[in-house]
Amino acid sequence: LVEGLDGVRRMGHGMWVDWIATIGRKELEQGIKNLESEAFWMSGEDIVRRWEEVDMQLDSEDGGVRRDTVCVPACVLPHSFAVLFNTCSAVHQVVDPPLGSDTLHLLATKLAVETVEAYEKMPPSVLRHSDQLCVQLAFDLDFTMDVLAGHEAQGLEQRVERVRGAITGGVDPIDLSFLAPLLETARKRAYHRASVVMGPLVQLKRLHTRAPASLPSLPKPINIP
Repeated sequence: LVEGLDGVRRMGHGMWVDWIATIGRKELEQGIKNLESEAFWMSGEDIVRRWEEVDMQLDSEDGGVRRDTVCVPACVLPHSFAVLFNTCSAVHQVVDPPLGSDTLHLLATKLAVETVEAYEKMPPSVLRHSDQLCVQLAFDLDFTMDVLAGHEAQGLEQRVERVRGAITGGVDPIDLSFLAPLLETARKRAYHRASVVMGPLVQLKRLHTRAPASLPSLPKPINIP
């Protein structure tokens, strides 16, 4: 009897996981679709307005040092955050029978796969708006995969690498190289800020356990004339 009830539980939780992951993918696809709509851009929405200014010291051509300001994402876009937040909210609403670790790992796996597939099928026209949007989308992808690090999907990291390359393929590689350490630190900070509300997913495999350095104190990645 116990084994039978456990089987029913696993079946029910499996159906629930499929449902929640499908909802998450649809929300993500709609959010990406909205990025290329005329209404989004005509509303005055500006990706860079969401970014954080970083004051840096850079070497100049004459051998001196000059100060400059660089902007990097401070958080993910609203639709990316909503997918993860709504998923965690759904987890909290299940109380009887409670979700076990196996179910949560399955949820992270299903949602991670659905997320990558949504980005793989992203309309190319979205990436033609601006380099800043491409950087932001890559930031969103990496942040989401950090939160879903507890997934158990085989070969997903390679797919993420290909998707990230497709998203940032049109961005100057020198700019990407310069921004890389800044983006990594910004992503860690965003991860720490969101780790409490996204606890059900983060707890499966916690990353970035140390508090990240503040952005202005980052080492200078490269010299720019």
